[in-house]
Amino acid sequence: MKTLKYILVIIASLAVFISEAQSFSDSDMRTISKSVDSVLTLYGKYSTFSQNGRNFSNSYADKFKDLFSSGNSIVVSDLVGEGIGDKISVVKYVKGVKKIYPKGIGVRISNISKEKPIKTKNGNEIHVWFNKEIFGFRGKNKIEKNPRMCMIVFFKNGNYKIVSVLDEKKQNIQNNTTSTIEFGFNLLPGYSYLKVQNDLLSGFSNTGGMSFSGELYAAKYFQLKSNIFYGVGLGIGFSTFSGDAGFSSYSQTRDTTVIVQDIDTWDYLYDVEFESTKENITFNTINFTVYPVRIRVTNILNNYELFFNGGLKFYIPSGASTTVIGKANTKGFYPDHSDLFLDDVDVYGYDNRDIENGELTLKSMAYSGIINIGIAAPFGRHLIVKVGLQIEIGLSSLTEYNPLLVTRENKSVDNYYHSILNTSENTKLNTTNLLIGIAYRL
Repeated sequence: MKTLKYILVIIASLAVFISEAQSFSDSDMRTISKSVDSVLTLYGKYSTFSQNGRNFSNSYADKFKDLFSSGNSIVVSDLVGEGIGDKISVVKYVKGVKKIYPKGIGVRISNISKEKPIKTKNGNEIHVWFNKEIFGFRGKNKIEKNPRMCMIVFFKNGNYKIVSVLDEKKQNIQNNTTSTIEFGFNLLPGYSYLKVQNDLLSGFSNTGGMSFSGELYAAKYFQLKSNIFYGVGLGIGFSTFSGDAGFSSYSQTRDTTVIVQDIDTWDYLYDVEFESTKENITFNTINFTVYPVRIRVTNILNNYELFFNGGLKFYIPSGASTTVIGKANTKGFYPDHSDLFLDDVDVYGYDNRDIENGELTLKSMAYSGIINIGIAAPFGRHLIVKVGLQIEIGLSSLTEYNPLLVTRENKSVDNYYHSILNTSENTKLNTTNLLIGIAYRL
């Protein structure tokens, strides 16, 4: 629980750091708000394209175009008979107004709201929402009502330019698109522990240990609602684990032994007893992850996103070892002479000895369920930084099963010590990780 608390504290701290990195001071916010109001006022004024309501003004047309970052900036057409609702360039829009409204147009801007400005790689931008009504003079006077509009204003060093003016539907598509592709990399430091099931063990302890993972992933999202996206993804990465496991006693008696032969080919059995044995375990894996569920919700607290991912992670071992500290008392006996023990016969290697090395054998593949949840913050149009929590729950045994902690080959005097993890039919790995990620979204 303490580890989980530490991870949650780190996530909260990183979230605050990201928020501060993107934020503007109160003074900056006042300046930005006034400047954007000025841009919107000039947009409403010059989009009439007439100084007197009787003639088209080329001067207003030029000033209207100057409000934009370039003549190729995109606006949505609100020109009756000229592809209303289409995305066209500013230059084409001005030509269309001059053709259809030779006397200019009346414009009313209302219901203005501003999103929180964001910092981008090349400058800053802010989204301004408003309702726009135009009063046309084509035949009879009438009002053309248009959907809610979004103006994106880019600003840097006090210079403010309009990037685009789109209606609400097209702006949502412009921001998120109906489908998006995302590539990313996650770092996952955390804590892992092994779940072992073995009735022969007494006083089993598992202190767990530190784990570290990295993952490259690709995902594709589809828009369900204006701010909700569902996706699928694939990942490839690595994991490394180190930790301790131990037990107070273990008895491998005649009920669980196998028959071996002595140097004279006589069959005999053996018993093993352990006391206060401890293992230091390390292993590395290559991982493949399938994400059938990836969900993100946008526009949380203005510009943030919430994400939730679920899937299966498959482990392929790339190395494993265990260092053992303990003592084993081994005894041999013949089935026909159960009261005759061979612990005093050195040639058979039965004695009270220290154990120094063990052999940990992992399965060729294991898998776990995985979920991660957190927050994401955009830095510009394509870059996203993520912080969150990832939990992995073992669903299959990580190790090869061997019910004997000690084995002896025929005619050998050497005992072979196997890892305590191999004596469990179900050795499962559970982890809790901090997720720190960066992604690029197309």
